[in-house]
Amino acid sequence: MDDEGHLRIRLMQADIDLKESQTTKVRQDWRLDPTRVIIQAVLATAAIVGAAGTTLGFLLGRSH
Repeated sequence: MDDEGHLRIRLMQADIDLKESQTTKVRQDWRLDPTRVIIQAVLATAAIVGAAGTTLGFLLGRSH
């Protein structure tokens, strides 16, 4: 599998992780467990930043 195929898989996995994180966040009650919600938000942010960084690196790598 080439680099573009790996990139697509990583981006799809990041999207899946983000959706799962958002679903979990919606189901939780802020009054009962705010720490868990914050952790999920941090993980979702990390997934977004990771996907964006991977895409940017891929695009910059192909521009040479």
